[in-house]
Amino acid sequence: MKTDELKQLEQFILQMPKVELHLHLEGTVRPATLLDLARRHGVKLPADDVEGVRHWYRFDHFLQFVEVWLAILNCLRDGADFARVVRELGETAAAQRVRYVQVTFTPSTHQRHKGISFDEIWEGIREGTAWVERERDVRLQFVPDIPRNFHPGSDGSAEATAEWAIAHQKEGVVALGLGGIEAGNPPELFAEVFQHAKAQGLGSWPHAGETVGPESVWGAVRALRADRIAHGVRAVEDPDLLAYLARRRIACDICPTSNLRLGIYPSFTQHPIRKLIAAGVPVTLNSDDPPMFHTTLTDEFLTLARYQAFTAAELAALVRTGVEVSFLSGAEKTALAARIERELSDAASGAGVNLASE
Repeated sequence: MKTDELKQLEQFILQMPKVELHLHLEGTVRPATLLDLARRHGVKLPADDVEGVRHWYRFDHFLQFVEVWLAILNCLRDGADFARVVRELGETAAAQRVRYVQVTFTPSTHQRHKGISFDEIWEGIREGTAWVERERDVRLQFVPDIPRNFHPGSDGSAEATAEWAIAHQKEGVVALGLGGIEAGNPPELFAEVFQHAKAQGLGSWPHAGETVGPESVWGAVRALRADRIAHGVRAVEDPDLLAYLARRRIACDICPTSNLRLGIYPSFTQHPIRKLIAAGVPVTLNSDDPPMFHTTLTDEFLTLARYQAFTAAELAALVRTGVEVSFLSGAEKTALAARIERELSDAASGAGVNLASE
């Protein structure tokens, strides 16, 4: 791609509307905010300035990431903390022209380690959400997830998360999630919990196919009846699985920078996102835990343009897919799709790029 063409494409990316379907609330905490929360609650961190926290946000493997993740969770102690983090999430989204975000959070871990009730967490989240939607015009919906090491029947927290999610569907909870360490914790262990949640109207959104291969994705779609897969990138290792996902329109919410930072793939040029798309699998683009991975959703789009030569039309298609496979209601989905089309057209016109498929 010529330099002038790339500059036009970068301008388009900065101005284009976006949606994000894979964003962890706890993973959006800004370094400065984390330091402030740690001081407020008397939590000792390995760093005492912003640059130190940014350096701490570097990982050689997934287990190291989990250690940092748990330290961040330890700094969120009350509803006011959650309200603040949601507000800041909304500010960041609005600055990137993100119109809709599906946010996941892990209430059972907060309850188990700090004694914060699901309802106190949710009260803070709802307070922050009301501000974001009113002041920043960003639509937020939420997915509480079950940590994989909290097996059903062990302490009841998996079942409690599902029941809480079912009870709060009218307040912005749209699905049940599954997160944490894949190895040794296959989706099949959670089949009964997810089947119950699905029967009560919730979507199914498990993490799978990140640190474990296609067998994890198969378990998610068969045992958990997944509507979408958080990650799912390693489905590329199984042609039959790719065909299954494409045929059933089960999307994979892909997070390229996250995959690189955690050592799943060695470089952006070797990331298999194009293989998923070429196989017909619906794909969305996401930032996962942006401050922790030194990225933003805008950066993810820029990365595809710079390292994999995605065109404006291909990037726009990712946004449209995000609307299509979201858990929004039919009416909201239709309205958002119309808005996205208008704003994509305006952004393309302003940047001088062509949205027609080649």
